[in-house]
This record gives sequence, C-alpha cells and structure tokens, in this order.
Amino acid sequence: MKEMFLLGAGASVPAGVPDSYNMTEKLLRNYNNDYGMEKHSRILPFVIGGLLFQKGKEGLNPFDGVNVEEVFNAILLLADRNSLEVAPFIGSWNEMIDTLDKITNDRHDINSLNEEIYKNIIATISKSSLPSLSVRKIEDALQKTVASVNRGKTTNTTLLSSAIKDYVENYMKKWLNELKSEKPNTNYSFQKKFTSAIKSMDDIPGKGEIFNQTAEWMIRKLINLVWIKDVSKVLYLKPLLNVLKQQDNKCCIASLNYDNAIELLAKSEQIPFSTAIKEWPNTGSFCYEGNGILLLKLHGSIDWKLIRNQCTPDKPLPQSMISEVIPDNNPESSYRPAIIFGQKNKLTTEGPFLDLIRAFQIELSKCTKLTVIGYSFRDEHINEYITQWLNRSENSEIAIIDPNIDRIHNEYVNTLHKLPKNRIKIYKESVENVLTKLYVNCEY
Repeated sequence: MKEMFLLGAGASVPAGVPDSYNMTEKLLRNYNNDYGMEKHSRILPFVIGGLLFQKGKEGLNPFDGVNVEEVFNAILLLADRNSLEVAPFIGSWNEMIDTLDKITNDRHDINSLNEEIYKNIIATISKSSLPSLSVRKIEDALQKTVASVNRGKTTNTTLLSSAIKDYVENYMKKWLNELKSEKPNTNYSFQKKFTSAIKSMDDIPGKGEIFNQTAEWMIRKLINLVWIKDVSKVLYLKPLLNVLKQQDNKCCIASLNYDNAIELLAKSEQIPFSTAIKEWPNTGSFCYEGNGILLLKLHGSIDWKLIRNQCTPDKPLPQSMISEVIPDNNPESSYRPAIIFGQKNKLTTEGPFLDLIRAFQIELSKCTKLTVIGYSFRDEHINEYITQWLNRSENSEIAIIDPNIDRIHNEYVNTLHKLPKNRIKIYKESVENVLTKLYVNCEY
C-alpha cells in the first residue's frame, strides 16, 4: 500500500497557525492597528458585517464567525463589481460601497496640483508690472534726512530708516493693488489637474481601487500569521516521517496551506525534501526523483515571492515566476507572496498552480491510500480529483483526520460518508493524538 497525505488548514492549527475563521479575527485586529490603512479602515469591518448579516438571513449561527477566504472573495467581487456580467441587471449597489470606494476614486496627485498652483502664481507675479522707481523721490528723502540732521532734530540713521520704510511700504501697496487687478495666468496642465481634483469629489461610481488595495494588504499580512519559526511547534507532525521507512524512503505530501510546517520539520530531522519550484520554470512539472518528501504546495507558499511578467533571452514571452524567500529575512512589506487566496481563485493560470494541481492528480494516481488531515473539502478542483481517484479502483481508501469533521456541512462530505466502511475511515480526535496512534503506536 502506497500512502499520500493531503494537509488542510486544520493540520497546522496545533502549530499556532490560525484556522480560516480565527484568521479573519486576527486580520481585523491587525487592520485596525495598521497606521498605513487609515483610508481603508472601514472596508474589512463593512465586508465582514455584510457576510455575518447574510449568515443570519440563512438561519446560520453568526457567532461561528466568517471564513477569511469568503471575506477575501467578497472584497475582490466588490472591486470588480462594475465589470461583472450581472452588473447591468443590478439596479443599485449598497450606497456604502460607493461611499467607501470614493476615497481613492480618480485620486489626483496633491503634490503635482500644488506645484501647478505655485507655478501659476509665480507666472502671474512675474508678468505683473512693478511700479516705476522714482529716483527723484529717493533723492528728496535723502535731502530731507540731511537737512534734519543739520538742524539737530534726529540722528541720521533713524531718520533715513524711517524714510526708506515709508517709501517701501507705499511702493509695495501700489504694486499689490495692481497685482489684484491682474487676471490669473492659467494653462491646460493646471486646468486638467484642477478638473480631475473636482471630479474626485463627484458622486460617481468607484473603480474598486481601495478594495483591491485591501485584498493585497490581506495577502501580505499572511506572512506574519502563518510563518512558523519555532521548530518545537511542528514536532506533532513527526510521526508522518515514519511512512518514509515503509515506502522506500519516498513520500508525497500535498498541502493546501501556505505555512512552512513540513519544510521546518524536514530540515530539523535532516530529511530530504523538495517543492520542485526551482525546477518548474524549466520543466513545467513538479517531479522529484530523489529520496525523501515531494512537497506539493497546491495553493502556493508564504516563502514564495511572485515576480510578474518576466522575460529572459530563452523565455521571450512575459511569464510570472517564483523565487524563494529566505525564512530569516521576511519583512512583510518587501514582497508579495505567491499564493492563491479566496474561494474565487482556487485555480488560476498565473504562475505554477495549474501544473501543481496536475502533479497532485499524477501523484494521487500512484497511491492506494489518501490520508486527509484538517481539510474541509471546499476546493472543488481537489474534490474532483479525489472523486476520480476513488471511482477508478475499489482498492482506493481514504482516511480523514479532523476533530471538527461533524461541523463541516457540505454536499461533498455527506457523499464521502456514504462510502463503504472498508474504504473510508474517519478519526475525530485531535491531530496530534491520531498521528501518534497511527504512525507510532499503530493502535488503529
């Protein structure tokens, strides 16, 4: 019997990685404390509130919370709302959506507008004619000063300063009065920027920019939420390594998680492993011929950096590439993780994800047993490949390890429950206990 593993969010919860519901709460808390998101501060609470309201309408318990992928998906839909096929059939959106979106709608460059105003002021001043200087008046002031000194009425410095002061004040008043009557000097560039600024205050539909920015912020914040640094937190997964001894030192683990739990465990135990992401650009596939673990990160990885539209001499067409990030050097704002997030994006043509899911199908076809840990069966593409695999052979067995399996209410899980008992086993204890019993103590 050859066994393969599929890890869902529940497999990483014992390592301190929040599940999809707790992640929503943590993101909201970080969101409110992020000083760089002042303009976006109402987006996440608004979307979460709307989803909770919908759960209430459907008779579900709103205190169960909201799945973070549902939140992300809703934000993307709001960003693209005007381009959706159903948009022509929607009379009006919630007025709050456009109110929030106007924060960045047709946003003008304040600094550029300020420069245009300043340039026009200078141009107007420079073209304004200054009052003519009267040499005669200056001479008269000097003569009066000399006469006063001779009469001993005052010091020459005081009188001269007073005379110059009066003259300059009168000179400037006359010039400013003439300037006020000048017509402001304007040009096309200024009119364009000023018009854009005025339009940004109009009551027109938004373009979704602020929603897209919020979605990107959520992806970058995942770095701190799922990146595991303490190896002691992943030792509960160590029993999985015993399968290597039973399978000629080879095993495939597919993960739907973004965290680095398996990588950290393998390194600490000096077990060879590969995600095959380095080889993928040249081979277009995810194969690993060596011993150890082939780790398929089906939805991407937190230590993968997405580099869009790359061209090289041997690859002349633009293509999204992946580079690996060093775990000890991960400032959250420095890169955009290469992951697919949200239920809407479970399959995308960008990057390696189509090839990854194909690799999952190939590796699964080589196995007679699939052990699923903490997966809620919400990915339709993964479910389809599991269905095909189960239907092809009566010898295919599936084991599900999930203490919360009874809380998962979807059609696919209900269908799995109908399998013959010799083809499905469900373990409802904690992941740590089940792994120990299955792969260390062999009690089941």
